[in-house]
Amino acid sequence: LKGAKAAWVDRDSVAGYLLPSAYLKTQGLEPSRAFVSQQFTGSYQGALDAVLGGKADVTSVFCPPASTGLTFATGVEDVLGKGMGSRFELLAYTDEAPNDGVPVAMGLPAPLVASLESALLGLQSTPDGQALLGDIFNAERFEVAPRMGYRALYRVALASL
Repeated sequence: LKGAKAAWVDRDSVAGYLLPSAYLKTQGLEPSRAFVSQQFTGSYQGALDAVLGGKADVTSVFCPPASTGLTFATGVEDVLGKGMGSRFELLAYTDEAPNDGVPVAMGLPAPLVASLESALLGLQSTPDGQALLGDIFNAERFEVAPRMGYRALYRVALASL
C-alpha cells in the first residue's frame, strides 16, 4: 500500500476510517506516511466511487464478519448495488465492531438501564415494534453488546488520546 492513494468516509467513521487506520498501524503502516494522499469523501458511496473513478486505490467499507459466511462484497453492494462487489478486491478484515449503538449515561440507575434494554430487545416481537425498528433505526433487531467486547474500539480510542 505504500505510495497508494486512500479514500475514507470521514475521520470519525469507525469502519470507514478508524478501524482500518488502526489495523494498518498494527501491520507497521502509518497511514499518514504510507499513503501518498488521503481524502475524506463524507460517505461510503463517495469513497467507493473514488476507487472506481481512479481517484483512489484503496478504501474501506462495513461488512459482515467473516464468521457469517457472507463476503465483503455485501457491504459494497449495500452501497453501490447488486453485482458491484466483484469490482473490488478484499485486502483484509479489521476486528469486529458494532454497526450502531444506543449509549446511555453512566449515572443512570441500573434498573432504568435494564428496562430500556428490555424494551429495545423486545421491539422485534410485535408488528409496531418491527415498524419502529425499520423506520427509526433501519434495523431488524437489537443485540446486546458483548461484555468487554469490541476490543479494537478500545485500541482506537486509546490511540486517539
